[in-house]
Amino acid sequence: MGPINLTKVLAIFFSGALLLSVLAIYFLVLFPSQLALDVGQSLQSLPTIFVSSIAIPAILMTGLVVEGASEITVRRLLFGRANGSWPTESFVARFLRQENIYLSHTLWKEQFCHLLTQNSQYVDFMKDLKSRESYKRASQHWASVMSFDDVSQIAACLIFQKDHTHMKDWIISHYSTYYASANFLVVTLISWLLSVGLLWVSLVYFIIAQFVHFALAYFLASSAFDRFFYSHLCAYRYCSLLLLTETKREVGPQILTRF
Repeated sequence: MGPINLTKVLAIFFSGALLLSVLAIYFLVLFPSQLALDVGQSLQSLPTIFVSSIAIPAILMTGLVVEGASEITVRRLLFGRANGSWPTESFVARFLRQENIYLSHTLWKEQFCHLLTQNSQYVDFMKDLKSRESYKRASQHWASVMSFDDVSQIAACLIFQKDHTHMKDWIISHYSTYYASANFLVVTLISWLLSVGLLWVSLVYFIIAQFVHFALAYFLASSAFDRFFYSHLCAYRYCSLLLLTETKREVGPQILTRF
């Protein structure tokens, strides 16, 4: 297993282990000590092999639950509309101190779209592709109405069409970090919600927990934002230079037949 695939697997495994650990800590804090002691003694009485055979699948399953929750919350709500039309996108970039990477991403995306619209083969290719999906778009407005998914998918096809393994690994490694940050952000948000129960334990603990969770959520969101836009920035920058050097090649039909 390559290091990139291993990173993705470890992100799922560690996010599941972290969430189970967080749930266990809140269980020990919020519930009577005798109940927690009885549960601990019950687990100790079980064979080690039996506990391990349950713990590892439970961690993986919890990690997959976190992965699914991250997909429909953080990754979809915060990054699913990252096409420049999200009114608060630039505000979020400034709030997370990632304005430079966001502006660089926007610049290279616009440059990539401009180069695509200068190539009639790409325009015809996309018009034909979109007609099959019942999308009607005029070629003269193609770049302005092109969605984020359209641009990113074309860039991905160009990158995977070439045998530049180092570039693919570079981009995918950053995108894997984005997935890991988003997953840990979901775990932090779940723990943040559960921290409300600390009000019944100690007001001081509750206030400390709010500051800690806010800091963790902020840094993880900043990391996810940075890795998401940086990975796409690298793709657009690489593909822009690729289009400049290979404008005479019929890449559109090659992509269509290969993918």
